[in-house]
Amino acid sequence: MAQGPPAVRTPEQVKADDALTDAILGVLTAYEWEMDKLLTDYLVVMVRQKFDDEGGQVSEYGYLTRDESIPDYRCIGLLESVRERFRARMMGIDQDDD
Repeated sequence: MAQGPPAVRTPEQVKADDALTDAILGVLTAYEWEMDKLLTDYLVVMVRQKFDDEGGQVSEYGYLTRDESIPDYRCIGLLESVRERFRARMMGIDQDDD
């Protein structure tokens, strides 16, 4: 889970971060998002699940940011913005995409 920028990223971390950025750009292209804007930040929210020895479900929530370099206040802003879009969509309110 992202916890702030690491002092030094390993070559494997740099390669993985670059692959994630490339994958996001690929998804944007595949779903025909307009590519006239530069991807500057992203926040990937994830859930991992497993079952413990007693059969109970165990969940772990986490997030990834671009190169683990996005400050918490920016992450909160991204989350709040997306949350409001979800709420508006659930209520049937049209939103401007800009």
